[in-house]
Amino acid sequence: MLAAITNIIRDKGNAIPGYREAARTAHQQATKDLERSVGYFLLGNAAQEFADAYCEEPLHADTAERELAKLEAYASVLDEAFEMPDLQRRLDALSSVARAMAEDR
Repeated sequence: MLAAITNIIRDKGNAIPGYREAARTAHQQATKDLERSVGYFLLGNAAQEFADAYCEEPLHADTAERELAKLEAYASVLDEAFEMPDLQRRLDALSSVARAMAEDR
């Protein structure tokens, strides 16, 4: 489910408009999917932050590809955790992704 957010970026050519659309969609989903709202919020903020950082700057393909790979990895971790009913596993996944995002800043 969360991987759908990164699919938007890939479908839009891994460019700034794709990151912006992914951020908008993720934030919308955060208000609709209460179970995964924190995951959508984290991915949406990361996509928006990247788009904002490169909106006036040239974006090299390798930079965009590295960012997309990170977002895809985060989405995969979260999707895997949310497939299970174990609430502790979900919390651990959310914490792990949030920590990785904070360290990447």
